Amino acid sequence: MTDRLRKSDIHAPTDLDADGTIIECTPRIGIWLMPDNQARGELENFIAGMIPNDDVVWPLSQAYVDGIPEPDRRFSDRKIVRAKVHSWLATREEPRLMGAAIGAGDLDMDAPGAIRLMEWLRRLFG
Repeated sequence: MTDRLRKSDIHAPTDLDADGTIIECTPRIGIWLMPDNQARGELENFIAGMIPNDDVVWPLSQAYVDGIPEPDRRFSDRKIVRAKVHSWLATREEPRLMGAAIGAGDLDMDAPGAIRLMEWLRRLFG
């Protein structure tokens, strides 16, 4: 990423802002690294943080994936959260993709991670 910015004569900050980085230039550039701009992970880690705390199926989905014997797993340990989230998504009234789950109200848009991302997007585009 920094190489591409440098090639465009844009100064890339050495430390990214925990609340999302915005580089004032033309065009304005925003940097947000999933899942939460701080921890290692993937989009599914972000989505897992949006599953409602009182959801009774989420612990069952986690237990299901955890119960798959390691020799029978077709995913690496790095992808275990992905397997759990997609297992949970499969239990919705109409199983859907992550983005559609947001629109359907299956995920908590008031979760701390979602709020931080939305605040950064407002700062970037607002």
